[in-house]
Amino acid sequence: LRSIVEVLAPSAMKRILMIGDEPGLKARLAQTPQLRECEIVSASGSAEALQRLRLRVFDLVITDPRTSVEEDLALLAEMRRIRPGLRTFVLAPEATPEDIIAALRQEVFAIFGAPFNYAEIAEMVVEALEASDWRHSIEVLSARRDWISMRVACHQLTADRLVHFMGEM
Repeated sequence: LRSIVEVLAPSAMKRILMIGDEPGLKARLAQTPQLRECEIVSASGSAEALQRLRLRVFDLVITDPRTSVEEDLALLAEMRRIRPGLRTFVLAPEATPEDIIAALRQEVFAIFGAPFNYAEIAEMVVEALEASDWRHSIEVLSARRDWISMRVACHQLTADRLVHFMGEM
């Protein structure tokens, strides 16, 4: 019943679901002025994250920094079956160019490889929560490890995201 009520009358408070333990990032998000009103919920792993998503609406999910990009993308596909349109941030121990391309194809909002810059992540979380028309703004037409062709919407946020993705490559 709670989930139905949330869908019909969503809370004004933004909710972030963090998977895994990254206390430095959680603290940075809590200290960011634009995110002080956000509820930050932790899940110990993928199963708990899926359970929480079934029960509550979240605006953004940040994956476990210890899991691979491949694992995260599989989890995100399942999460989007539960909550279509979910904004997702992938944190990973490492990300190859192929991982970045796969993340772009799955409309991940942002991907970060270790070591993590918490300030940069927090800044992009703010942008993600404020964005209304971000989906389908980056479309991979064709890609290889050393070459990529995309169709990109002409928005500052899209340009910022694209610069970040290319920097991670």
